[in-house]
Amino acid sequence: MKFIADIGYRVHEILKEKHLTAAALGKYANISTGNISDWKRKGTNPSSDRLALISEFLGVSLEYLITGKEKSSPPLRDDERELLKYYNALTELERGKILARLEDKAKEADVLPGRVG
Repeated sequence: MKFIADIGYRVHEILKEKHLTAAALGKYANISTGNISDWKRKGTNPSSDRLALISEFLGVSLEYLITGKEKSSPPLRDDERELLKYYNALTELERGKILARLEDKAKEADVLPGRVG
């Protein structure tokens, strides 16, 4: 399985993309920076007992870390895309207010996610 051999390289790409350092990852996951460097230089991979910590630090799923692919989600409907467009244009504070209001509305209507109401 070639994709497994790409884990170390993928880690380095994500570090670069997210402006994170190998030293910070090493401290977080208790891995030496030499080992992290070897993943790219020598084509080795992190030990399996560290993968969860690495994916957590990088903010990616284990599936993405291992395969380079995320589970596919169903495509968004037009109204969902429109909502996201407006939501993403808001500040973080405004987003929090909107989410709280939506939660209140869902409670009033007795239709919270995962429940049929």
